[in-house]
Amino acid sequence: MKQAAYSINQAAVLLGVSRSTIVRALDSGELKAAKVASRTWRISAVELQQFWEGRGGGKLWPEGWPGLEEEIAEYESTLTPTAELEAVDE
Repeated sequence: MKQAAYSINQAAVLLGVSRSTIVRALDSGELKAAKVASRTWRISAVELQQFWEGRGGGKLWPEGWPGLEEEIAEYESTLTPTAELEAVDE
């Protein structure tokens, strides 16, 4: 399941860990994500790969992913910055 960004649940399934493991990694700053709504987060494929390798895991996509950086940049350009979302919540 290759895509530019993953939900918390999708990331957990992809890595074979629990949802709470992903949430703890986000809370600790070990894993970074973009907040796309009040309770919705997206984790980039690149961030997941770095997190997984940092924990001793291998390549998630051994054959590589041509064009991944461009897909992520296009996806991230559609996101609302977290500061704007926090201002709306206040």
